[in-house]
Amino acid sequence: MIAIIRIQLEQWIQEQQQSEQQQSGPSSFRFTQKYKMDKDSSIQLSDVLEAYFHCRKNKRSTSAAIAFEINYEANCLDLWREIVERRYFPSPSIAFVVNKPVKREIFAACFRDRIVHHLIGLRLIPLFEGEFIDETTNCRKGKGTSCGINLLYNSIQKVSKAYTSDCWVLKLDLKSFFMCIDKGLLWDRLSLFIKDRYTSDDIETLLYLTEVTLKNDPSIGCKLRSPKSKWDDIPKHKSLFTVKKGLGLAPGNLPSQIWANFYLNPFDHWVKERFSEYGRYVDDFYIISLIRTPDRIHS
Repeated sequence: MIAIIRIQLEQWIQEQQQSEQQQSGPSSFRFTQKYKMDKDSSIQLSDVLEAYFHCRKNKRSTSAAIAFEINYEANCLDLWREIVERRYFPSPSIAFVVNKPVKREIFAACFRDRIVHHLIGLRLIPLFEGEFIDETTNCRKGKGTSCGINLLYNSIQKVSKAYTSDCWVLKLDLKSFFMCIDKGLLWDRLSLFIKDRYTSDDIETLLYLTEVTLKNDPSIGCKLRSPKSKWDDIPKHKSLFTVKKGLGLAPGNLPSQIWANFYLNPFDHWVKERFSEYGRYVDDFYIISLIRTPDRIHS
């Protein structure tokens, strides 16, 4: 029985690999520079393996992770060669619709692309941490929703002087945030940041992987796991299928989360300079003040 299951799983893996080879390829964009083949191998196979082990944490039991792990050494070697030879391009995503907590579309990257996401994250996240304010709590180690709630409680307690006086909380959100992100503007800022702050030898590889991942449009050539009718009542400004070209990130992917924080970092600092009690989680943020309509809000 085990042998039969293994044969069936290997056949499924071969079919998936053939499908990816047929459908994957250069996205409909031009690179901003010519990335030369990494002849000196500034990125090592061990780097890809490290990213793989990070990627499979808490997801080892998924079918995609199991399929990759059966021959993970060879799969990581193939991925490393594609990166070094500048042949890597993201494979087609899987698109589906979920109904909770609200109805929205999801674009799930294939497992090998998620390894690349972690490869990028392992290099950028430490640099980003030195730039972000403490009150930004999403997708950051040691933070999260509980941390954000505790910061909110502490701010209310501080402004109200231990609940002895009134204070006002302004709660706002950025409408259709991920769908409104300008990928051209984000790439301009990211590339300048990497060139200025990243000092390792694999900087050109990092730029290459960042650009090809950021500018890839997951809605092109994707595989639908939900009926097309599921998208009928999703507003056009909330779907990658219908937003303006050059806009929008798939919110479920790791790079989208960390790049979203980077994208809003100037906004965070701008607000923090004007209101000491401010916090943000993804596209939701708050400002706390002693008075209901402070002049700084009107200005």
